[in-house]
Amino acid sequence: MRACRGSPTSPAPSSSPVSPQRSEHCGRSTAPTPTTSPGTSTAAPRATLPTPPPTPSTQLELYSGYGWDGDDHWTPAAVRAWWRDRGRVRDWALAIAADWGADTHPDWGINGSAQYRPHYHDAAQGHLDFVAYIDDGLEAYLRGYVFWLDKRRAPRRWEALPVL
Repeated sequence: MRACRGSPTSPAPSSSPVSPQRSEHCGRSTAPTPTTSPGTSTAAPRATLPTPPPTPSTQLELYSGYGWDGDDHWTPAAVRAWWRDRGRVRDWALAIAADWGADTHPDWGINGSAQYRPHYHDAAQGHLDFVAYIDDGLEAYLRGYVFWLDKRRAPRRWEALPVL
């Protein structure tokens, strides 16, 4: 049988943050309670509202203003303005591709390690692919998108697409 609180055979107090507390009844322990520092509370946090069930990831928009809502942000005039200024985006993508495609990029790990070289080369190729799409393919897509923004439907085969 265990010794009662205060008896010479009681275990020494624990230095752990959770120490067992003896009840006034010999041999019975209450649930461990956290020990506290001066000025702290031992009160358990209370939930005032029930926790809702998890939302499926398919219902979350992780990038506010980034996905699935472009029609709320773009107008035909804004698409045309972007297209007129595409040279700036093209130049940026070419500069990044040249920088990341080089064999001595300063961000290749600590002390110039080439550990990340394949990742930078892959990203550089992605930028070059984007430039190729700007040069051949993006205009047709954007013309269809301007039609969509204006009419809120896909164009029929015989309908002319707007000019950018």
